[in-house]
Amino acid sequence: MNPELIHILPLTKTQEYILKQYISKENEPWCYHTQFSYHISIDEISWPLVFKAVKTTLDRHPVFKTVILPKDHGNFMQASNANVNLQINYIDISFLNEQDQSVRVEEILLVDRNNPFDINDFNKPLCRTYILKRGDN
Repeated sequence: MNPELIHILPLTKTQEYILKQYISKENEPWCYHTQFSYHISIDEISWPLVFKAVKTTLDRHPVFKTVILPKDHGNFMQASNANVNLQINYIDISFLNEQDQSVRVEEILLVDRNNPFDINDFNKPLCRTYILKRGDN
């Protein structure tokens, strides 16, 4: 077993169901692909500190580095892979007007939904992080 894998656990029944559905929905890559977005407005923002805070949060909590391990005796397992590199995708759309920003955000979300996670490669994370700059604050 890979020494970078920690917290190796069986999937819960709910996780097993979702994984089986995800695998069977190859023509629907968005199936069980959850997206969250937060709109943060701060008068004075330090982008280097924002990146540091997000990176620290991602690195501190093993759940963000969860991977699916191949079937072992018929059962999938989950683990946290300490070597998974969680990248922060930064996209500056502040030059667009508000309506065009909304359209661009929807486009980014759609592209992300249509990019399924590779559950067969336990060196790739099962989460992606985007920071979209929509203005100076």
